[in-house]
Amino acid sequence: MRYFKFFVYCNIIIFILYGEITFGEEIEIPSSLNPVGSGGRPIAMGGAYISIADDLTAHIWNSGAFRPRHTELGIVLNSRKLREDINFGQKDNAFNSNTFSEIDIDFIGATFPFDLFSNKWCLSFVFQNIYKLHREWNFKLKESNKRITEESDWHYIQDGNLSIVGVIISHSITADISYGLSFNFWNDLISPNKWEQKYYKKREGLLFDEIPSYNELFRKRTFHFKGFNLNFGLLWDITRNLSFGLNIKSPFTADIQFTSEMLTITIPPDDPPDVYPDSETREDELEMPVSYGIGMSYQVSDYLTIASDIYRTEWDEFTYREQGGFESCPITGLPKKNSDINPTYHVRVGIEYTSLLNNNFDSLSYRAGLFYDPAPAQGTPENYFGISLGLGFTKNSQFSFDTAYQYRYGKNVGKSLMKNLDFSQNIQEHSLFSSINFYYK
Repeated sequence: MRYFKFFVYCNIIIFILYGEITFGEEIEIPSSLNPVGSGGRPIAMGGAYISIADDLTAHIWNSGAFRPRHTELGIVLNSRKLREDINFGQKDNAFNSNTFSEIDIDFIGATFPFDLFSNKWCLSFVFQNIYKLHREWNFKLKESNKRITEESDWHYIQDGNLSIVGVIISHSITADISYGLSFNFWNDLISPNKWEQKYYKKREGLLFDEIPSYNELFRKRTFHFKGFNLNFGLLWDITRNLSFGLNIKSPFTADIQFTSEMLTITIPPDDPPDVYPDSETREDELEMPVSYGIGMSYQVSDYLTIASDIYRTEWDEFTYREQGGFESCPITGLPKKNSDINPTYHVRVGIEYTSLLNNNFDSLSYRAGLFYDPAPAQGTPENYFGISLGLGFTKNSQFSFDTAYQYRYGKNVGKSLMKNLDFSQNIQEHSLFSSINFYYK
């Protein structure tokens, strides 16, 4: 009897480990890490703003483009609704839909133009949420083969933001050429710079069709992010109607303070539960990739402007490095040597029509945009597309109010997250941006 019990326990351990291998895909950062952008005007134009960037949010799109004549203060609010329909290709695994909504302050900034040595300069201070990393999944998985019959109930929540506090200095060399440099501090000065992942998994099943087993896993992992990088921007008005913009975001190594808390509960046959607490703390690193883009805009008339941008991010350089030296890909969770991540190219086009009101003191603008916004994935990047619409009102050079609606979607994406489960998802994201800028002469 003693040997039989030992045999049963050994098989239960195998069962648990097997379950971890089968259903243990855990997503490091299960979100597209493309910057979300900000500002009612640029978002309404599909993000095609590198060669325009003439309001306070210009520092997000092109640090060298902004040439203000007066002190300016601004704020941007963002409302977002994200729906994710997830599916597992395995038999008996149901289709699940998850929806999340949030409203937050997306951007705050102030800029102060001044003259120095007969040249025009500008000093700005900004705060912006660069990456939003919220996700919530609830689903069930079923597995049946010659050895086990099992059902797993998953609850997964990820929440957090990565934001910057930026100091920007820009300089107009001539009336037609300007450049700027943004010093970006990724810290907790205004908001926590971190994301958390919380897992709950409950398994119930039979081993060899007769031995019952039960297993629960509670896990909380926190990634506290800290770093510094530079953005360089250039704007050149080639002619009165044609402008060219360039923006480069430098790569950098972020420090990650990683903590993990885990509790595993198993119930062997005819025995009290076994409880296995575990915790870990590490000092890790995250290699953030370089990205760069160019933009062109053409002023068809005094009232009509069209613009386009192309942006590239070197996601193959994106690397998570643990304290012990092990390197993995945050996008797939695979070891770095087994990951095949390619750079992404983003294409954005936008249009703006402005009508003057009240003897040219006030103006009303109509905007629209289209964009291709791929996300990095194992092998080929996954396709996301979007459209945007918006309005803007400027009151006698005293203030401006801009609003934009953006719809972004991806079909059959996320396949590299849990590949052996034939995972895929459809994503629909609705965003509303509202920004207001005040001008002080």
